[in-house]
Amino acid sequence: MRWAAQLANVDFTSQKPHCAAQVYQYTSTTSSKLNHEVVRLTFLAAVASLVAIHAEVTYINHDRVQPFPQPKPTDSEKAAVKYKPRLHVSYGCQPYPAVQADGAVSAGLRGTGPANGECTGSTLGSQVYARSDWYKDKWAIMYAWYLPKGQYDRYRRRHFWEVAVVWLDNPSPENSTMLGVSLNSVWRLKTYTPVEA
Repeated sequence: MRWAAQLANVDFTSQKPHCAAQVYQYTSTTSSKLNHEVVRLTFLAAVASLVAIHAEVTYINHDRVQPFPQPKPTDSEKAAVKYKPRLHVSYGCQPYPAVQADGAVSAGLRGTGPANGECTGSTLGSQVYARSDWYKDKWAIMYAWYLPKGQYDRYRRRHFWEVAVVWLDNPSPENSTMLGVSLNSVWRLKTYTPVEA
């Protein structure tokens, strides 16, 4: 992590690109410098790969991960808060936070023992992760819950994610209509339309 932080703070000059889009724009505008840029970018990619390999991840007990507080939603996030589904767990682990503010992540639990063994709910609170975007002319909001372990029949594993996708006709929280919901169904998502209240 130290190397990544140090690399992130290095200014390779203000004229050089700092993201993929700028790299493309920069290299496509000056063909005489293309070979130099390819060598430089290859070197930077190699350094970044080494940094990623050597970066240390801090794992902590699943019941010690501090959830993020619910921030005040921006205009584009208000629909995600409005339509946030409730997760009812009838079998297995309750949801827990997966990562905390300092970057430490849950070590999870082995997939052995009782399905809800050692994961009946975090005393610190849970976490719902969400992202949204247009997909085939529908506004999709994907919600994800982290479970320290998952068990289904003979399938048992450390770390498991439950997901739900809420489909809207538009992202406006004031005048959007829910078109459907897609939920985990063992190995795939199953979509329900119309949505039952």
